[in-house]
Amino acid sequence: MAHFFIGFLLLVCCYVCSASTTDLESCEVRFHVAFFALHSNLGSFVMRGFMMSSTLNNNPHLCVDARVFTSTHSNLTTFLGNTAAVPVCIFVKDTVADMIVECQKQKALIFLDALDDIATARRLVRYGTQTGPLPKFIYSYLVQSTFLTNELIKRNVSAYYYPHQHGNSIPYKTLRDVTHSSPLVVGFMAGTIKNVPDMQSVILKGLCSLQDVEFHVVNQNIHSVVCSNTTTASSVSSSVTVYTCAKDVNGNYMNSTLTTYTHTNRPNDFCHQDAFYLDKALSAADVGLVWTDHIITPSNVWDLSMLRPPTRMLHWMSRGVPVVYFPTHSYVDVARLNGYETGLDFLLEAHDSDTLALAIKRLRDEKLRRLLSDRALKIAAKHTIERTAGLLTDIFVQHAAGCVCSHRKVSFAPCGNRQIDDVLCSKLELLTLQLRQRNSSKVDRI
Repeated sequence: MAHFFIGFLLLVCCYVCSASTTDLESCEVRFHVAFFALHSNLGSFVMRGFMMSSTLNNNPHLCVDARVFTSTHSNLTTFLGNTAAVPVCIFVKDTVADMIVECQKQKALIFLDALDDIATARRLVRYGTQTGPLPKFIYSYLVQSTFLTNELIKRNVSAYYYPHQHGNSIPYKTLRDVTHSSPLVVGFMAGTIKNVPDMQSVILKGLCSLQDVEFHVVNQNIHSVVCSNTTTASSVSSSVTVYTCAKDVNGNYMNSTLTTYTHTNRPNDFCHQDAFYLDKALSAADVGLVWTDHIITPSNVWDLSMLRPPTRMLHWMSRGVPVVYFPTHSYVDVARLNGYETGLDFLLEAHDSDTLALAIKRLRDEKLRRLLSDRALKIAAKHTIERTAGLLTDIFVQHAAGCVCSHRKVSFAPCGNRQIDDVLCSKLELLTLQLRQRNSSKVDRI
């Protein structure tokens, strides 16, 4: 179901400078990429719209000129209608009806970055599980797990694995914490109260079966400002609820709550992300825990919680904090595809109080924590916004090739009415080779 845009929102192309025409002149193929993000100061709209657009423009070897729009406008028509470039539309979280129409008019390749939008997730579950014929799609899905990608493709739904990046640009040495000897602190990023699992019956039951463990639940309140505001420092106020495993007279685990405030004024803090990662409320954690927001079993593969992005796992990893994870699809991908547990004879996943207790017990080993800390940083280096921008470029280069190359034609790929074009096909295949050679020679910065 499309969102119908609220009229007072304005065009915000000015937030993200476009790539220099001179920088792109050497490209055999150029892409004009329009991001549609309805909010300039909220979470994934910022990270997947404004920050991604800027990163693409700052890397001219990707051959992309990207801009962000929040409404239809004559500039959108001009931008997508440039015949010297392949037009691409990327909707963040959900589509907008009038913008879809304009993208179709300009024969753009259209993508929906599904993320954690509930309505979109429910549609994807329906597409992946229903047995009858599916409608013809006008856009491809960008999704958070290889599981969902593969299941959708089985049903002839065009889909690509495009995991959420983290936004931590701070050198890890400024974040690596001193190892605490006692107690072992397990940190959990709640975000909002809606994202806190049933702690009494599952989380605390598992943690408190061990000796000398504390559980810190961090609720971050980001003081958001729009990305175009270059004068306001980033800041965050957080409440930290500390559970020490003592019980009250009713048998409930007791807790105390304290408030921390973090204010940063670092240069180049684009879209004001730094305070989110420098938050003092996170500094005590020896181990990070990522979980679902309600009690489920991993066998319930189509539960909406199983489809969530890996953002919080990568947040901990970007700080060099080892992570114990509930085996949602995206968390499993981050661990398995990047060798997080290679060489161990166990996994760091947990799905109930017993498996959680076992995983945390293993991480009392300081040598193991340091090994996993180093691996976490290397994994985080593969999920920076720069690396994710390269992945996104590869996706729409490959999708375009699947539309115009006769030997690569994908019958169910939405192609914006583009026809076989051998000249464009040759250029796309050359660009593919150039991008992959550059990526293979790139050294991770950690």
